[in-house]
Formats: sequence, structure tokens, C-alpha cells
Amino acid sequence: MTLRHFSASALLGLMLGSLAAGAFAAPLPSSHSALRVRADRAAARQRLGQRFDHAYRDHTSGDLIVEADQDDYDWLRAQGFKPRLDAPRTAALAQNELGLAKAIPGFACYPTVAETYTLIDSLVSSYPNLASKVDIGDSWEKGDVGGNPGFDIFVLKISNAAIIEDKPKFFVMTAVHAREYATAPVNTAFAQWLLSNYGSDPDATWLVDHNEFHLLLQANPDGRLFTETGTDPNRWQRKNRHDQGQGSGTARGVDLNRNYPFGWGFFGGSNGSPSAETYRGSSAGSEPENQAIVNYLNSIFPDRRPGAPSTSDLTTAAASDTQGMFFDIHSVANAVLWPWGMTGSPGSPVTGNNTSLRSLGRRLAWFNHYDPDQSNSLPADGASDDNAYASLGLPAYTIELGSDSFFQDCATFNSSILPDNLAMLRYAARTLHAPYQLPSGPEIRNAAASAGPITLGDPVNLSALADDSHFEQTNGTELTQPISAVAASIDVLPWDPAAIPIALAASDGSFNSNSENVSVTFSSAGLSLGRHLVYLQATDASGANGPPSAVFVEIAPALFASGFE
Repeated sequence: MTLRHFSASALLGLMLGSLAAGAFAAPLPSSHSALRVRADRAAARQRLGQRFDHAYRDHTSGDLIVEADQDDYDWLRAQGFKPRLDAPRTAALAQNELGLAKAIPGFACYPTVAETYTLIDSLVSSYPNLASKVDIGDSWEKGDVGGNPGFDIFVLKISNAAIIEDKPKFFVMTAVHAREYATAPVNTAFAQWLLSNYGSDPDATWLVDHNEFHLLLQANPDGRLFTETGTDPNRWQRKNRHDQGQGSGTARGVDLNRNYPFGWGFFGGSNGSPSAETYRGSSAGSEPENQAIVNYLNSIFPDRRPGAPSTSDLTTAAASDTQGMFFDIHSVANAVLWPWGMTGSPGSPVTGNNTSLRSLGRRLAWFNHYDPDQSNSLPADGASDDNAYASLGLPAYTIELGSDSFFQDCATFNSSILPDNLAMLRYAARTLHAPYQLPSGPEIRNAAASAGPITLGDPVNLSALADDSHFEQTNGTELTQPISAVAASIDVLPWDPAAIPIALAASDGSFNSNSENVSVTFSSAGLSLGRHLVYLQATDASGANGPPSAVFVEIAPALFASGFE
């Protein structure tokens, strides 16, 4: 009897019964099982990193949790590991696979590559002054004469083209690993939120006016297309489709997230065998997809980290006033990760910006309640985040979307993965002006202004909550500070020298807590008619300013300004 004849609850019961009897041994109960492994030494983690593409670290037990098949289990035993079955996670994997076996071909909530490209064209057509499509290069199959047609690789650029200024940039990349279905829809939804809310949501409006968003929705279109049958084994494709004699199945290709130039093959956090899931390619940056991405990053971001990138210099810091950010969104480890990932073990070298990267990482993880950590639970060399930080000094993060399977069901995606990570992306966007600095300061939430048009000369009421407490504290502790001040500025971002701050007062009479309700009333006299953006920014007791949030204030003419009644 195969796994498909068991319900997830029945499978869980069988596994728990086996564990209770202390009798668990091969064969595994599922073709894809969750195994707990102890790997306290760097050499052990290095061996795991060469075999497995990702691992979840349980900070309570110290275990690493990997997704494994029977061959992986046998390999672990042969290597001297003592793998233990994680029964609840394995049952969840089985449930997701059973539930999606029929849904994936129809893509109920996950657009195909073709549908994604059609959506890009539709957004560009609908928002011609805000959105544009940039062809940054070709997939491997497009350059393979006589093979499959392949794809152009497109970036969706979002910004208000009418405002000409030096704008911070946010590069968000998804679907690098073909089987990670949920990643591209999160990026796509972020694009749709920015565009559809422009002009109606004050934060979406100022973000699009004063920043650039470069969204690579499908970074591995050849591999992603191969998975779209939704059937085994095709849907397990991880790599691109570069044919190096590995056959026609999922062994074909190069792991694009082990192929970046910086740190390529540096610490054993990748594999030199072409059939391995973490195969790093024949040379650093060999893959056309990665060449296109690296060239594009170099074209839009200045280099803010002194010196040439070198694995012999892991401690030189990027400039503290660096603008912009890099995200590479994956699944399924429930994590927010930052460099270095190639160094192999906790306690190994950290970046010169580690304190700032950690603070921002803990802020980001508050929204999705993922595990914030340096990305070295398993070493991963030639990875995108290490490369972006080393070569350009960018705050660079790998976001591992949560759940227990690459094939998250639509209910889970829509109820938690999507809304939680959209909130995270919106917060990150508000820090782009100074991402190494602003996350250390308090956040503005629940900002509000007087409702409806305000007659010129009448008072304007502003209120908000200033809060410094939103850090994910599951992996270490981030200190919070009392709020010391909150200021508003009208039509000018708070860091602009032309900004004229309007102080808000603590509603309880004094600033003495890390969370304060604040308000102010000021006269609208002197404001021009029409709509204004009012920015609010909080400062904590250490002097750190946080990211701003905005509200609209509409000023209407006085009906009886001439004196007639």
C-alpha cells in the first residue's frame, strides 16, 4: 500500500506508534520525510550543507531538521548521523502533497510562468507612469540552440517616473528554486499592492514616488516551467535546466543559489557533483540567469563596501548610510537570514554590519514570526545574499517562507504566508533610505489625521502609536528603548533639510515607555489647497530615528472667505 492510501492522521498515528515503541528504522514512512539531526561540529554541518539544500534549526533542542527521502536517510546513517523522524512535520508534508496533487496543474493560487509574464504586461499597460518591464537577460534554455525555447528574464520596475531624483532601490527576487511555488506570488502581490494602492494609500504613494522597486518575479523560468506539470518527479525540480549530462529528470541543472561569484565553492557549502541538488556549476557565475542578475544589480546599485570582494576580508563594513536593499525569497524553513552563510557555523566570522543586519532581521521576522538568524545553520557558498552584500554592501536577506512543504496549500498561503510577508515587505520598503540605521528606531503605526476635507484655517488633528517593541526575540534578544520624540513634516520627507518638524505629544503626558500614543493639533492656515502627505517619524531615547509612515490631509477652500454670510 502506498502513502496515498493513508490519510495524514492515519500516517501520523502509525509514525507516533513506531516512535513510542522506540522501533523507528528504515524504510521511511514517506518519500519526503522530516528528519531531526544533531550536527554540533562545523565539519558535520559542512557535510549536511553539501547534501541538503536547506535546514530548519530548532533553537530549543539544537536539532537541524531536514527534508529527506530514503537515499538521504541511508546517507545520513552511513555518515555517522543518527537521524530521528519528526512525525508531525512528516505528516504535514504528506498532507500538503496529497492535497495539492490535483490542484497544482490548475494553479489555483500560484500563477504559471506564462501567467506571470502576462500579468507583468498587464500592470505595465495599466500603470504606464509607474511600471515598466526590463529585459535583463536570457534563461539557459533560450541560449541552447535546438532545445526548448526558454525565456527572457524580466524585472518589473515600479516607481513614479515623473519624479526625478536619486531614489533608494529595493531588489526582490523570487522563484530561484523552481519547486518553491509560493515565492513568486508573494512578490507579485507586493507589486500589485504598490500599484493598486498608489494615490489611495499614503504609504504606497510615497514609497512609489520616492523609491524604486525592482522585482524579479521568475528568476528561474526554465526550471519553474518544468515543475508545472504538478506530478512526480518533475515538481521536485530545484535547479535550472542546464544540461550537463545529468539526464532529463530533476537531477539536471545547476543550483543557482550556489553559483554566485563571491564565495563560490569556498567552504564546502555546495556540491561538485552535477547530479546533486546543491551542484554549484562548472565555474563561479557560470549560469546565464545569474550573470543577468549580477549585471543588473551592478547597474542599479553603487558599491558601498570598500575594497574588492574577497573571502579573505569578511569584516570590512559597508557605509552606514547605504541606501537600498536586496531580498531573495525562498521556502520553506521559516527563517529570515543574513550573511555570512558560507562560514559554516554559529560563532564564525560575521559581517562588519552584523549588528544592523541583525536588528533589521529581527524587525522583519516580527511580521511573519520566523526565526531571525545569520544564514549559516548549514553552510551555503556561492549564495545570492552573500554575493550582494560582499560586492555592493547591500543589506541582503534570504527570506524562507514558512510552512512544512514546498507545496503550500492555498488556504495556508492566503491566510498567513501572504499577509504576513506582505506586511514584512511593506516595513522593509519604509526603511530603504537608511536600512542600516532606521530599523534601530521606533515604528509608527495606526497613523491617522482629521477625517474628510479640512477647511482652510481650521485645525488639523494627527494621532499615531510610536512603538519600539516589535522585534522577533526567539533567537537572542534585541534591546528596546523608550520613545523620546515624535515629529510630523508636511509634504517633505523627514530627512530632507527642508522639513519643518511639528512635535507630537505623548497622550499620557510624558515619553517614558517603548510604546506611546501621540497626538498634535495644528492650524491649516498657510497650507495650499488640495491633498498633502504628512510624514510621521519617531525617535527613541538612544537618539535613533525610525522609518516614517504617512497620512493624507485634504485642505478645502473656506466657503465664506469673502466675508459674505
